[in-house]
Amino acid sequence: MIIVSFILLAYRSFILRIIKEKNAQHEAEVLHQKRLVLENIKAQESERKRIAVMIHDDIGNRLNILSLWLNNLDTKGDELIKKNISAQMGSLIDSARSISHSLYPVNLESVGLVLYIEELIANLSGRINISLNVSPKFQKKIFS
Repeated sequence: MIIVSFILLAYRSFILRIIKEKNAQHEAEVLHQKRLVLENIKAQESERKRIAVMIHDDIGNRLNILSLWLNNLDTKGDELIKKNISAQMGSLIDSARSISHSLYPVNLESVGLVLYIEELIANLSGRINISLNVSPKFQKKIFS
C-alpha cells in the first residue's frame, strides 16, 4: 500500500512538473509572438511614416512650386485654362496632404484625443454633413 501510494505521488509530481513545463513553454511562445507582432507594427508604422513624409515633403512641395509658377504665368486671354489648372493643382495638393496625414501614425498621447477627433471630423466634413462642438472643459490647455 505504501509503495502504491509512493508511486501515485511520484506519478502525480511528474505530471504536475510536465504541465508546468508545458505552460511555461506556451507562455514563452505567446510572449515571443507578441514581440513579433509589436516589431511588425513598429516596422509598418516606420514605413508609413517614411512614405507620408516623402509624399508631404517631396510631392506636396513640388505641387506647391508648380502652383506658384502657374500663378506667375502670363496667360493673356486663357484665364479659364489657368483657373482649371489652378483648381487641379489645389486638388492635388489637398490629396497629397490627405494621403500623407492618413499614412502618418498618430500618437494620441502627444496630440490628444480631442485634437485627433477634431482632425477626423474636419477630414469627414468634406464628404458628409458633420460637425463637432467641444466643451471648453475638454479643450487642450496650453501652459507656458
